[in-house]
Amino acid sequence: NFECTLNKPFSEIVWLKDGQPIEQDEHIQFTQDGPKLKLTIKNAQPSDHTGTYSVQVKTIESDRLTVAVEDKPLTFVKDLKAKKADLDENETLEFFCVLSRPIKADETIQWYCDEVQIPADEEYASEKVNLELPSVDSTMSGDYYLEISGPDLGKPLKSATVRVIVKPEEIRFVKPLRALKNPLNEGEALILECELDKPNYKSVMFSLNEKPLSENEDNRIRVTHTGNKWQIKIDNVKQEADAGEYMVTVNEKVSSPKVKITIMKPLRFVEDLTVS
Repeated sequence: NFECTLNKPFSEIVWLKDGQPIEQDEHIQFTQDGPKLKLTIKNAQPSDHTGTYSVQVKTIESDRLTVAVEDKPLTFVKDLKAKKADLDENETLEFFCVLSRPIKADETIQWYCDEVQIPADEEYASEKVNLELPSVDSTMSGDYYLEISGPDLGKPLKSATVRVIVKPEEIRFVKPLRALKNPLNEGEALILECELDKPNYKSVMFSLNEKPLSENEDNRIRVTHTGNKWQIKIDNVKQEADAGEYMVTVNEKVSSPKVKITIMKPLRFVEDLTVS
């Protein structure tokens, strides 16, 4: 706040910074109560508001006052916490904290887990700092913290350490993979299905002889998912292409027992009827 009192009220008043007129904005406010004048600067910033201030009334200028606005010391207003520290695999790990001020352009934030640097390209425009790590797995359990470094900070500012435990995912087949019909004749439709303990697994992959199967353009192979139940249907099966051992694998970790499918060719005469 800058204040002065005149010998009487005047209307031609100009506030100056470094000899140049200044105007009101979100930071700067002028008030006048009779002969009393006041300049208020809210949330002063070093780069914008450091300087020499004075007030000019008509042609007369007051004494000049030099003000240096310094950065707030960088501290943790709210130290590092995890939204949830005990997680299951494939959940999202979220960290957050609040600083006393936004970090400057020459300051950097680095995240760590068990002293190992975590790659993160986050940019932080405010005092709020957060990090999201989606689809965690059990190898990501550990002690997490962050450090802020900068030329004006001296030693890095280190947050509290947060211990995170990621429990291995338990995958369970309620009903193992089975064929609705086996063996089959060529030209029939093969249907295999299984039921899992929950509907939201990241990956469920059917395979034949350990080669992944996927839906094709002619819709001969179709994979459907309803609730906890998964099904694959293969139309117009052929012995050479579709017979073999089928399996389903969940999240690239747990597989059902293999189901051997037999496909029979139509009956035909290898040698036609003859008379001897």
